[in-house]
Amino acid sequence: MRTNASQHNRQARSRKRAKARLRLFLALCAGSLVMFISILLLLPAAFGNQQDSERKPSAIGVKSITVSGNTRYDEEAIIGISGIQLGQSVLSVNKNKVSKKLEKTFHYAEDVKIHIDWSRNVTIEITEAVPMGAVYAEGNWVVVGHDGTGLESAPISTERPLRQCYIKGAGTLSAQPGEQVLDDETLTLVAEIFDALQAVGMTDISIIDIENRNDIRLSWKNQIILQLGNDSNLRFEIAAAASTLPKVLEKHGETATGVLNLSQHSDPAIESPAIFFTPSSLLED
Repeated sequence: MRTNASQHNRQARSRKRAKARLRLFLALCAGSLVMFISILLLLPAAFGNQQDSERKPSAIGVKSITVSGNTRYDEEAIIGISGIQLGQSVLSVNKNKVSKKLEKTFHYAEDVKIHIDWSRNVTIEITEAVPMGAVYAEGNWVVVGHDGTGLESAPISTERPLRQCYIKGAGTLSAQPGEQVLDDETLTLVAEIFDALQAVGMTDISIIDIENRNDIRLSWKNQIILQLGNDSNLRFEIAAAASTLPKVLEKHGETATGVLNLSQHSDPAIESPAIFFTPSSLLED
């Protein structure tokens, strides 16, 4: 009798535990169902609020967008590529990202800064690259900046790029604007020549001929060739050319043409290097 009573008690407890687990399961299912229905009811409201916020300008929204320093590109195009919009929260403007995007898209935009004042006016400030010259690469003229990067390209149609110094004999890596065009050796040499020219204020160089690195030549106004020799004494030779040219023009006339030879100053074997001018008439003879 005791054994039957004990078995009966165990069975009763087992049934109670089973019912408790069933009630817990049903309660969890009911809670999940309520949560699911609540989410479904809230979704339309959430999307509606998001759309309303997109339609309504932010309380700290951008009031105006202007571009400064630009002389080459359409301002509306610059603003459009920037992605900045009127009414957009000023806190959402990623200045660094916008600057890099504009510099990548507009190759003359060498440096771009984004300014936002207290009145929420945005200024896109552009510092434009100054062209160093143009090279011939892959059937195109490619204008390059002072860092050797391509700024623009055009099919070759004239002997020399319009308004650009022709860098003849340049070593090139690419012909694409936005990419590194000049190789390191060319860039170093041409940069030294330009620095020397700038130091003496000589701006009328139309051709830099480095095709033969031992016989570097500059064309001044397509009128007088400055023969420099190799690159061992470029700064002195260019400074000497700047001081000698006025004397040549005074003696031979303002329209004089010919070769001003300074190459002896690049040869250490010559103890007393000279500078001499040969008119074109004598060169032809």
